[in-house]
Amino acid sequence: MNSSYKDALKPNGPIDPEFLEKIRRQYQTDPGRWKREMEADFADDEDAYLPLQLIESCVTEGPETFTKDDVISGRLARTGKFFVGTDLAPKIDLSAVAVVEKIGRDVYLVHETAFPPGTGFSAVTGYLNLLNQRLKTVSRIYIDQTGVGEFFVQDAYKSGLKNAQGIFLSLPKKQEIMDYFKRKMQDGHLHFPRDPELMNEMRAERFQLSKTGQLQFSHVSGTHDDRLWAFALAVYASRLDTPTYHPVAAVNTHPSPRNLMPQLPRSLWKI
Repeated sequence: MNSSYKDALKPNGPIDPEFLEKIRRQYQTDPGRWKREMEADFADDEDAYLPLQLIESCVTEGPETFTKDDVISGRLARTGKFFVGTDLAPKIDLSAVAVVEKIGRDVYLVHETAFPPGTGFSAVTGYLNLLNQRLKTVSRIYIDQTGVGEFFVQDAYKSGLKNAQGIFLSLPKKQEIMDYFKRKMQDGHLHFPRDPELMNEMRAERFQLSKTGQLQFSHVSGTHDDRLWAFALAVYASRLDTPTYHPVAAVNTHPSPRNLMPQLPRSLWKI
């Protein structure tokens, strides 16, 4: 049986009335979108990869988030363990960047932004460099290098992003990334603020099984999933903590041929 958004309102469902009103105001200029996303079947589609209830369970208050303007203006001054995901898109879609902060086993979304269709890749590279400079402690940047992304990754590395790494989003890799993302949600270790745009992308992500048994991901017609994949790449990057390197100077207080050149044969010792 189909159900409307009214059936998902608290106390019967997970949706807060204030949040619903915020979405209503946001969609005032796009009534078609309200009808498509809110008055259609609000129940979870059986092909939805991320159930609505799971998405709602991850909406929590975490570390302070920051905006694109904070990055550009230089107001951003933070330290922590940060990981960045970047989803690149052709002219008709959005390129998106997400930043997560890892605290213990928990991962928090602290920043996400999307660039308008047609934005040049050089602008995205410049933004990633700004993020690197402002945060100072970005451990790793994962970039979708599918298609034109391979050139972008090379260009980003040359521009100074030595912590950038390209990820080719093959079917097996997509499944691995999304599986890790979903498990972090299910385990209660992934947190993000209430963001209607992002949450709509999460709700719209669909999957189906291929003939080989692999999952194929897609999104509902008329929607995007760029923010979601940038977020998922950032979370995936956080799975491997980068160990801190502490250089140690060894001091030889009793030099002798035996401990100065222990690996050389005696015939080569010359003191």
